[in-house]
Amino acid sequence: MAREGADISFVYLPEEEEDAQDTKKYIEKAGRKANLMPMDLRKNENCQKAVDGHMKAFGRLNVLVNNSAMQEMCDDLKDIDLDVVEKTFRLNILAMFAMCKFALPHMKRGSSIVNSCSVAGYMGNPQLVDYSSTKGAIATFTRSLAQQQAPKGIRVNAVAPGIIWTPLQPATKGNPAENMKGLGVGSAPLNRPGMPIEVATAYVFLASPYGNYFTGEVIHGTGGIEMQG
Repeated sequence: MAREGADISFVYLPEEEEDAQDTKKYIEKAGRKANLMPMDLRKNENCQKAVDGHMKAFGRLNVLVNNSAMQEMCDDLKDIDLDVVEKTFRLNILAMFAMCKFALPHMKRGSSIVNSCSVAGYMGNPQLVDYSSTKGAIATFTRSLAQQQAPKGIRVNAVAPGIIWTPLQPATKGNPAENMKGLGVGSAPLNRPGMPIEVATAYVFLASPYGNYFTGEVIHGTGGIEMQG
């Protein structure tokens, strides 16, 4: 986004300070400004603070990317921790409602919202029943909000990645070193996990004027996983 000319605010958890500072350096290297906001978006008041903080820093809001999410694996629903289920829904979908609610009053015709969905929202995942359910909700949320905001000229789309090599993968696996071996191999025709840059361009496209005829759409970047579903 920065390389395409965007000044950027982003939210992160306080324990991710080192990664946040690295991200800030990359944004500034691209010649743009970065506004860092350490906070937990599971709290509605923090969603409001995030939007207010961005407006204070930059004075306008053209693009909202809803990308915060969590997942915890569980092999059998009888063993699932309902507190984890609630936290997963709170961050993955309810925070998305809050972010859009507080951002939309600042968005004008030509603005864009891009949500992070997942292949799991379409195919399901037996170890991630709650996570998959939130991602299915995000797909429907995207289509519904797109219909509502279309008369105002605000587009709403989503990206549904497959298995992407991000910190989410080892952080949510019981034995990270063992379970990361062969990640994505055999799961898709391309026979490997995707890299973040390979889906990031979809977000940039949907946010840009080149995606002006896209709304209520979900772009799938899965390496072909769904062809084998």
